[in-house]
Amino acid sequence: MSLCESGFIWQVYMVIVVVLLWMRSKWPFWMETVFLVRQLNAANYMNYL
Repeated sequence: MSLCESGFIWQVYMVIVVVLLWMRSKWPFWMETVFLVRQLNAANYMNYL
């Protein structure tokens, strides 16, 4: 697999995990999780460059 494909699969996996956690427990800190995921995505994007 290419880096682009593996990155896409990783993002899909993260989204599924966050959605399942939110649906399971109505996690009130989901906004913080979204922020952390965005930070990780930004770091990965910089690494790809």
